[in-house]
Amino acid sequence: EAEFRRGKRCVVRGTEIRRSRSSTATMSKKYAAILATLRSLNSRAEAEFRRGMAEVDGVDGCEGAVAQIAERLRGIVEMPARGYWPPLRVCPEARRLLAALGFAETPGGGFSYAGDKRPATLALLDLAARALEAFVPSPRRASDGLKAEPDVGSAGTTTVVAVRGRRVERRRFFSSDSLADVLTWLRAAFDVADLDLKDVQATDPRRPVFEAADARRSLQALGLWPGCELQVEDRRQSTAKPRQPDRAATKPKPSDVFKAIAGRFDAADDPSRGGRPALKSRDAAARRASRDAPRRPLVPAPA
Repeated sequence: EAEFRRGKRCVVRGTEIRRSRSSTATMSKKYAAILATLRSLNSRAEAEFRRGMAEVDGVDGCEGAVAQIAERLRGIVEMPARGYWPPLRVCPEARRLLAALGFAETPGGGFSYAGDKRPATLALLDLAARALEAFVPSPRRASDGLKAEPDVGSAGTTTVVAVRGRRVERRRFFSSDSLADVLTWLRAAFDVADLDLKDVQATDPRRPVFEAADARRSLQALGLWPGCELQVEDRRQSTAKPRQPDRAATKPKPSDVFKAIAGRFDAADDPSRGGRPALKSRDAAARRASRDAPRRPLVPAPA
């Protein structure tokens, strides 16, 4: 069977799997050993996990999604009593992987964990998190004045998800990093050199508009920990010219024009509106007056 996923060829012959050189770099002995342990505990869960990983293996842009899922699994395992976690927003290829791990899609388009938290299930999730951490390539290093990205599973990290139009970017920061560090990353990620804090709005968790003094504050002090979602204004859409209304939609109907003309004459004939009495009303009054008036006899009475 041959499958083509965005130019990455994966040929399966029995149990032998041939992958491209880019995806082979993510495979390691540690990753294979973790999958062997997972298969010994639950072969069905291991098979579903492999199928989900095959969807994202070698696909450009899915490394961040794999890192984000690994970080969320690590949080669920370490803090099972926590009730709410911000929904995950990942690439479409990661849907099957999330379903295999017990995540369900939310009405807003994200994914939240919907499975149980029994000790046996948490042990499987821990193995899955370790496998994902072994699968993720080395993190991006500092460039253009941006601090190095923390490793997956590092203590005190927060994941920042930025949305601008239809584009979604995500990156890990330390909770002690300032909002100015996030702004530097946003400018490089969206290629907007003049991006300002007034163009950024926190939607999850929702908070007031950022001020200039907030740039020096840490992400933890601003409440943007252990994760947050930022909405970046797209100036290309905000400066677009408004659409002109359709003339056909604003043109009145002939029936409306006729009603307006008829109503004008009715208002002129209505005495209650200050107009003259209707012609029919005057004719009826004249007939009543002539009928009630005393009639002169045709033959005069004798004297």
